[in-house]
Amino acid sequence: MLRVSSVRSFLWVSSIALICFAFPLQVAFMSPYPSLLPYIFLVIIFIISVQFPSRGKINYLKRSLKSPATSLIFIYSITTIFHSVFQAIFGLIPIVELLSVLVIYSFPVLFYFYVLTARVSDLNSILISTAAVGGLVGIFSVHDAYQLKNGIVSEYALSAFDYFVQRKSGEIANVNLTTITPGYRSAGLLEMHAVSAAWISFGAFSLLSLIKKDSFFKRNFVIATFGLGLIYFNNFTAIIGYFLTLILVEFHVFGFLSLRLKKMVVESFTILIFSFVLILFFTYIFLYSEFIHFSKFFFAQLDLAMGRELENSQGVKTTYFSGMFNSLASLPTNMNNYPVGLFIGDGFSSSFGVIKKGGDYGLVETFYKFGIFLSLAFLTGFGVLIVRSLKFLVTNEVKESQYLYFSLSCIIFIIFNDIHYSIWCTKSILPVLFISLALQQRMVVSKNNKNPNVDY
Repeated sequence: MLRVSSVRSFLWVSSIALICFAFPLQVAFMSPYPSLLPYIFLVIIFIISVQFPSRGKINYLKRSLKSPATSLIFIYSITTIFHSVFQAIFGLIPIVELLSVLVIYSFPVLFYFYVLTARVSDLNSILISTAAVGGLVGIFSVHDAYQLKNGIVSEYALSAFDYFVQRKSGEIANVNLTTITPGYRSAGLLEMHAVSAAWISFGAFSLLSLIKKDSFFKRNFVIATFGLGLIYFNNFTAIIGYFLTLILVEFHVFGFLSLRLKKMVVESFTILIFSFVLILFFTYIFLYSEFIHFSKFFFAQLDLAMGRELENSQGVKTTYFSGMFNSLASLPTNMNNYPVGLFIGDGFSSSFGVIKKGGDYGLVETFYKFGIFLSLAFLTGFGVLIVRSLKFLVTNEVKESQYLYFSLSCIIFIIFNDIHYSIWCTKSILPVLFISLALQQRMVVSKNNKNPNVDY
């Protein structure tokens, strides 16, 4: 007889896989509807949970609902729904756009509330599925990048381009041509170059969370392999975000704040240096031309980040960060035509906005979406959550640290990316963010996980 736990595990693996692979399915069917598939599986999981309830679920959920993170998520949900309905009522966005916004921005919240009370076996299924899916995205994306760099445009890249043109009502001018231009960067398997790079990173984080902490060579192999994949895939923000996340989560940089933990941190940094040298060695030996190309690319990007002047769309010379700060400073002025946006932002629709979204200043776009006050509230909340969780990990107060390790790594990576590209608001990333928040809250609500083995 088929066990309920096996069915649930299969459904969770399928749901996570479909969060990621919904876009390739959209391309295959030339339709946006496959993006609904993860939520259909989630509904089936919910139905099974109702039929076969687990003990302690209701009390655990009640405790979770009192947490500050859950309060912020309620505010987020109310904002997205109210703002979108408000804009639809006053004719600022069409009804079809309203439904699209609700699917992209509101549906992922369901993952948060269900993962809060998911069984331990379900959580393991999430990690295993993410590791497998991240690896597959990495293999495909690196291969596609290799082809494009060598002048070959894959059939999939052309199909994805055609799908984007269809979604833009046939207007090729509004679609990024570089993804099918030989010699340029590939978008990989997913909708954006940055999103494909993010899933490669998620694959590494989930694998590391599943491997024992004392497995030195296994962990270094994972770090080096996925790091090489990101380097070849050539997304500067993802590369920096990947290693910054590892420095904070894997190598316990916060341990320097405690004399008692300095020995552990020194050991961790020894591993970090070893991993970095290993990546450079293999890149130099087996990918010499890529090593030279990446070195030039890396220092050019670093030069931009450190203040080299570039010409913006208005022909004015500026630095990257000064351009970002100027865009933030102009928010109140730009909101003159939509005054309510100063408090609740200009919303989440692609057909309405004070500024055009999809540029290089992801953080600026987030402020425009939510408004000044909500954006500052969310950033403060994430900052507190990250610092608190890092302290938990570095002092070993959390026994089942693999879930906190994975969730914290994903959160840091997604938030860091907003410096350049906003990936949090994409269909395949936002569910991961809410799953990560739920996993983090499970550790906090359970009081440092004093009773981690209860199969909620």
